[in-house]
Amino acid sequence: MASQITLHHLNASRSTRIFWVLEELGQPYDVRVHFRGPTRQAPQTLKDVTPFGKAPAVELDGELLVESGYIIDRILDLFPPGSDVESVPSNNSKFWSHYCEGSLVNYFQMSATLQITSAGWTSGAIGDLDEAGKAGVKKYANFLNETLIRGEITKNLGQMEKFLAEHPGKYLSGTDKPGSGDFQVFFPIYSLLEGTRKGVYEIGPATQAWWKMVMARPAAKRALERQNEEEERAKAKI
Repeated sequence: MASQITLHHLNASRSTRIFWVLEELGQPYDVRVHFRGPTRQAPQTLKDVTPFGKAPAVELDGELLVESGYIIDRILDLFPPGSDVESVPSNNSKFWSHYCEGSLVNYFQMSATLQITSAGWTSGAIGDLDEAGKAGVKKYANFLNETLIRGEITKNLGQMEKFLAEHPGKYLSGTDKPGSGDFQVFFPIYSLLEGTRKGVYEIGPATQAWWKMVMARPAAKRALERQNEEEERAKAKI
């Protein structure tokens, strides 16, 4: 009997990567879409699903799974992939999977939190400030983003670019098959090339080549199509 899988998807979130792994493994799944509030915070509907109030969250045969890396590992363990997906994670896959959340997306989150907080204060959604206070909050948030966070994100993207340049035509697994590291990195690179951070950072040619290789896979295309279709369907019901 097929497993019952429900993916809780928050727009513009890490759940993008779970669409890909499920499509790649050919697993049927339902989607429940949650939309961010005025200050881009997760809504109560998602907090009712998981105490962390974050996406992705997956309900798998009645069990709640959270944290992208854990979800991907569990899915790959439970539903062995076909011959065109890495079955046993290489050391490269393990590294890039941990790198993605431990380094790269960690700074993405810092930047997003600063933007959300700044927008909340300056719009009055979080608290009341006079014009000087609003200007100060915005200036400080921009200062941290430009002097600290931008440099760290650029450095981390540079490390991935270096690896891919040294392994032309290969995935982050270091082989001809995508692995857990590729599934993890799918979200931030999508965000930088096609999503909410499009055009904010320079993406090197080797990383762009990796993205083209990923998007040449029918499952990756289906993943983004399914994500967009589910969001549009959910918006129409609001």
